[in-house]
Amino acid sequence: MVNEDGNTVPGHLDPVSVACIWWTPSSAEPATGPVNSDRVVADVVIAVDSAVRVDSRDFFTIAELMDPVGDPMRLDVVGMPKDYDHGPFGFAPGRRIVELKAVNG
Repeated sequence: MVNEDGNTVPGHLDPVSVACIWWTPSSAEPATGPVNSDRVVADVVIAVDSAVRVDSRDFFTIAELMDPVGDPMRLDVVGMPKDYDHGPFGFAPGRRIVELKAVNG
């Protein structure tokens, strides 16, 4: 988003619907960085198409997951998506793994 002066403004654009191939509703997986320095626990792990652009500033909601007041639970992206499209012999599954952390409040 940019303001009237053309400067970037922190915030989020309007939500868009993204197809999710798979997700784990009841798992708490330890998120591991390249040197195992990040000990954040991912509440939900999803798999999305590789064409979906995701970075650490994004968040997701899953219709089946509600917060205590009945609204869709906000799930922030933890780190960067795991991209496995660079396998041996040209193998590219076309999926990215995204780790999410529930946000309360």
